[in-house]
Order: sequence, then C-alpha cells, then structure tokens
Amino acid sequence: MSFKAQLEVLVHMESFRNINIYHQGIYVMRARIFQRLEDGTTINAHPYRIVEFDSSLIREKMKQKYKLNSDLYDCYFFSKGFVIKYMDEMVDLDDICHFRAEIDSYPHYNEDNFFFTVDLMFADLSSQTQENVSLNDPDKAAFKVVGTFESLLHNSFKGIREYVPVYFGDLYYSQVNLTVHTALINYQFRYLPPRITENEKSKKQNHNQVQNPENFDQFFSIITDNFKPSQVDEIYNTYVGSLRFDHKKFLKHFKELAQKMIKNEFKLQEIYLKIQEPAIPEYLQLYWQSQNQPNNQAMEKKQEDSINSDRIASEMSVSEDNEEMKGDDETTIPQDETELSIQMTTFKDTSFQIDKKSYYNSFYDITRIPISKFFDLSKQETRKQLVNEIQKEINDMAGCQFLLWNQYVELLRLNTIKFTKLLLDEYQYKINDQWGQSIFRYPVVIKEYYNYSEQRSAKQNIKQAKKYRKTTCFKNREPLNIEDLNLFPKAKFHPIIFHEVYTKNKEINLDTSSYEPLRRDEAHVVVLVHGFQGSSYDLKLFSNNITIKHPDAIFLHSSCNEEYTDGDIEVMGIRLADEVGKFLSSQLYGRKLKRLSFVGHSLGGLILRSALRHLTMYQEFFFTFITFSTPHLGFLFSQSKMVDAGLWFMKAWNKSESLKQMTLADKKNLRETFIYQLAKQTDLSKFKNIILFSSPQDQYVPYHSARMQQTTKQHSDSKQSEVYDEMLKEIFGRITLDRIHRVDVSFEIPGKVLDNFIGRAAHIQFLENEALMKMILSDFKNIFI
Repeated sequence: MSFKAQLEVLVHMESFRNINIYHQGIYVMRARIFQRLEDGTTINAHPYRIVEFDSSLIREKMKQKYKLNSDLYDCYFFSKGFVIKYMDEMVDLDDICHFRAEIDSYPHYNEDNFFFTVDLMFADLSSQTQENVSLNDPDKAAFKVVGTFESLLHNSFKGIREYVPVYFGDLYYSQVNLTVHTALINYQFRYLPPRITENEKSKKQNHNQVQNPENFDQFFSIITDNFKPSQVDEIYNTYVGSLRFDHKKFLKHFKELAQKMIKNEFKLQEIYLKIQEPAIPEYLQLYWQSQNQPNNQAMEKKQEDSINSDRIASEMSVSEDNEEMKGDDETTIPQDETELSIQMTTFKDTSFQIDKKSYYNSFYDITRIPISKFFDLSKQETRKQLVNEIQKEINDMAGCQFLLWNQYVELLRLNTIKFTKLLLDEYQYKINDQWGQSIFRYPVVIKEYYNYSEQRSAKQNIKQAKKYRKTTCFKNREPLNIEDLNLFPKAKFHPIIFHEVYTKNKEINLDTSSYEPLRRDEAHVVVLVHGFQGSSYDLKLFSNNITIKHPDAIFLHSSCNEEYTDGDIEVMGIRLADEVGKFLSSQLYGRKLKRLSFVGHSLGGLILRSALRHLTMYQEFFFTFITFSTPHLGFLFSQSKMVDAGLWFMKAWNKSESLKQMTLADKKNLRETFIYQLAKQTDLSKFKNIILFSSPQDQYVPYHSARMQQTTKQHSDSKQSEVYDEMLKEIFGRITLDRIHRVDVSFEIPGKVLDNFIGRAAHIQFLENEALMKMILSDFKNIFI
C-alpha cells in the first residue's frame, strides 16, 4: 500500500557571514533534505526550482559578480559561489529553493523527521582558475567540504516557518542566516505492484488483491477494516480533517504576515483575491447545524431525513452544476477572514440556511467529524460515494493549499529581509528559553561582597545538577522545530549554570542591566588574555560566539605573553598594558573608543588585574570584567593534593616565577607577596559588570579563590586565613556596584581520563565548551553590547 503525503519545503539562504575564516577562495553552500529509514534506506527530498528575482528586487550589495550561480544537481541545492577575502565579511545571497518530498503517510507520518544538512564547500583560488571551478562535474576536485551543519526538521508536516543560524566551525568559522518553511500540500494514493515470483503468483493472487490495492477505493476499504464506522471516522479526521485544519492555520498565519509586511491596503486586497477557500461539503454543513441549532431533537430528525443517499447524490449534482454556472466576476475574497465567501450547497429545505460568518468561525473548531453517520455504509453504492467525496475534498483542499503556498512564497520573495528579521526575533526568544532551562539564577543578599554565604554552596550545586540531569523533563526536552544536532549536548553531559547575583540591596532586579546601544562611530573593544602556557587562540571560540551576538565588537587576542607565562606576572601586566595601548591607538578604524572590556582565563585574569594599574587613562571606558577560573587569591587552601604536588614539581623544575607568585611563595612574608600587593592595588570599581566564573570540579584552581570569596570553613593556619581575608577586603573595599555576579558551572565530562582524575578537564572546559559559551551570552545579554 502506498498513501503518500506531499510536503513542500522552501529553503532561503539570506546571507553568509565570515566570522573567522582563514582561507581566501570561493565558497558555496550545498543543502540536502532527506529521510533515513530504519533499514538504512535514504529517501531524498527533490530540489526542483530556484526562485528567481527581478533585477529591481536585487539589493545593491548583491549587484556584485558572483563566481557561480545557484544551481540544482542530483539531490542537492547549491547556493551562489562567492569570494571571501576579508575578515568579518558579509555576503548577501537571497538564494531560495523549492524541495518536494513524498513519504508514506499510512499508518502514520508525524513521527518521521527529515534530516537537513548544509555543507560549506571551498575552492582555493591560488590553485584554481574560474574555468576549473564547477559544481556540476563531480569528477573535478576543485571544491572540498570544509564544514557541515546537521539538523533535524521536526513537525514539518504541521507547517513550520523557522529561522536557524547555520554555523561552521574550526578554521572556517562562519554563519549562514537561513530560514526553512514547510507546508503539507496533498495526499495521494499511488499503486505499487506486488513483488512476487511467478511460482507464487497463482498462490497469492487473491491475497495480493487485498493487501496491494490498485486504487483508492480498495485502499480505503482495507485501512477502515471494510468500512467500520469508527475506522472511517478515524481515517477521515486524521487525513481530511487535519488537511483542512492545516489550511486554516496556514491561512491565518499568512494573513498575519502579510499585514506586517505590506502596509498598502490595496495591495493586501490584491493578494487576498488570489486566495481560494476550500468548499464545505453538504454533510459537514448538516453536522455543523446539528451542533448549533437550539432544537437539537428537531435538527436530528431533519438530519436523518436528509442523509438519504439518493438525495445527497442529487443535491451534490445540483450544487456542482450551480458552481459551473457562476461567473468569475462573482468570486471575491475580502480582507477579513470572517468575511470570506463560502461555497454553499443550495438546500431544498430553506430552514437549513445558516449564518456564513458563524459557520466559518465555528466549523474549524470541530476536530472530530462523525462522517460515517452521513452515509449508509451497508451499501456498496454509498461506500463508493463516500470514497469519492473524500477524494474530492482532498483534491479541493490540496488545490487551495497549493495556491496559498505559492502566495506565501511570493510574499517571502518580495520581503526577504523583513521575513528573516521577524523569524530571527522569534528564534532568539525560543533559543533563550532552551538555554534558560539549564540556568538557575539566585539573588544572594549579603553584607559584604567577600563574605561567604550559606545560602548557596558548591556541594548543593553539584547535587542539584546531578539530580536535574536525571529528571524526565530535562532529558526529554522538546527540541526546536529545526534541531541543530551539534548545538545542544546530551542531557547527561549538558553544563548547568548556577548564576548567583550578589547584592547589598534586597530589592535588586535579577535581570542584567540595560545599556544604550553604541552609535556606528563608537567602538567596544574586548581584550582576551590566555592562561599559563596558553596562546592567543585559546579564547578564540569565545570571541567567535561574542561576534555572532555583537558583530560590531572589536577584539584584541593578547599574544604578548605567549612565550613568557613562566615569568613575573607584574612584568606580564606591563607588557599587556603596552599591547592594549598600541591596539587602541591603531586598530579602531576611525571609530571612537566607548567601552573597554576584559576577559581572562586562569592566569590571564591575574595578568589583567596587573595591567589595569597601567591603564588608568582608559578607566572611563571600563565596562565588563570577566574571569574564568582565575586564582585571584592564589593557591592558598588548595583542594587537590595532586595539583599541589604538581605545582611544587613545576616550581622546582621549571623555575617558574609566576607559579611561585600564585602560591604566595615568592616572599617569606605573605604581606609582601605579589598576590597580596596586587590585591591592595587592584581597582575594579570603574567596571559596570564584574563576573567571576568557577567550577567545583576544577581542582586546578581553588574554588573560593576563583570566586573571590571567603572560604567555607576555618583553616588551621590562622595567619594565612588572616592574610586571605585582608586581600578580599582590599579588593572589594573600593567597589560600589549594586551587584556582582558569581557563576558556578557544573560539568559532566564523558570518559575516565587523567584530566578528569586530576581536575584539569573542567579547567579546560571554559575554553572548549561552546554550549557553555552560548549559555553565557544568553544569560548575560548586554555585557558586550
């Protein structure tokens, strides 16, 4: 048996943005939509048409010469080919392609999801001429795939209209602004000849006639178990009812979009006139009346009288004749949905006349139509009539749905920028909600910022995170309609954030502060500093994600200390301050410095604090200060004996001055050590946002030191405790902010490796866990604005 659902899919590649591509050359996107069945079989959606644009609709930016035109080949849709030469380059594409898919819709289809993949393809200009670059010749090796986006399309048969950011990573970090639109158009029966051998043919002849129907009549008889009323009603509502409901929902959505896109009332009317409403058969009108007439008993009697099969047949014939006699000039489709004209059958009994507006509004609310009550299913003739009416309904609605789909595509073609912006806004809301399910926020009212609070503890957070990961609601979270398969980790490995807002004000609002957006001539510079034995590339993934959210931000990935992290932290701070000063004087490209933010990982946070003393001339621009697992107060009260042993060995073997300073072993008197003196000289008071990230699973850096907070218990060395508290008071004594943020991150890292055993894995996760970075930027929306 083969009862096919026909799905239309529209893919719109609006633009391509080079965030951090290192290779100049020609780039092309290749899109594919397919299903992967349980037996491993792949069914491809067929790309069959590229939407063309009139020259008047082509944006000015797009009037550049592309190296290759968009194209269709096999099961793939190829975007335009374009040259990338510069960092942070934006290329407008507006490539739109139609895909069509047919899949078996019986016994079900709602559970069948489509894979949607986009490949980034690259051809090196240095080794290829334009004549050698071809998409249509698979034997040529000009293009290679350098990145792949994989996703699942959920609810595609219910109609989705979604924005999805397509990301490519590693050395080709870039983003495609893309939207996907789907609509269920039609159901069709397709005959599949039985696959049997000649020897089996005579034996199974009768069996095949039943199990392999040759037409829709036989198919309907089989799936309704020979026209059982309950089965007839179920099949009718599953397919015909859902198609009618989908059309109504699609029409409503289309009109809402049209009113947002088009302000000219006359143009709106023109569009609405091209929309056709499906006819409402007489038996459905009768059923509607039975649900709405005040005298139900009288109504039921009229229904019983009217359900005579001969009468229905004759009246439908009259109705069809009347429709053929109507002139085209009589058909009008007003703007208001409730005023749409409805094709009505001419009833012999005038008491059956109904209010069209109320009928239209109410009919679609009826989700369970007992169609079997309107046909005498004991008679073969009436059964055939029922099947014919169902086919007629499907064909009528399919025609209307296809016309509406074409109008929708035309509306998109004329308003690509508005469409993308509208769906992008909806996506931002949805994705923030998704990330927010893994973020817990708490206000912590405290007397002094350095005080330890019993309100939240590391043990509590660890316990809560483990428990939450096991909950059914978290493990079975409903994905977005377009599920990026590489974006969200599995539930058991998903990072959990505990965002604690420390404040002295009981009336504090947990939402992060809002700030005025910058003007086009103003610059927000973000300085990123790596840790011990790190490189300027360490925080590249974080800056890439910031760029996605804040494309105008300017980044300085500090490299001045890459070879010197074993040296004196104070000297490294001076070196960094000099690097920042030179950058600000030469790399703003005519823009005026407005905001200056700093991000440091591990030792990088201490280097930042050391550099701030030499950057006082820029204090008026200080905006956001972030550290990831930085030992702000050194390695006093370390939690890991293995790390302590490793530090001792490295200090002895490597003669590392920075390690001596971080362990407060550079001076005999603790109050003369570098860390203590840095605390006295640190001034964070000019920053608008102070955010301290830590993880109790990170055994490399003491938890309390990363959080700049008092320890959870008294220690045997009272002198060290006294010095520790003095450093805290020095740091926070100048801060007058109404809040600071301490963010505790719970990781669940797969595999039993040495990094996990010594607690290093969590330390590195702050650099490598992209899901965490997206969660941070979702939680702190304005820190890099």
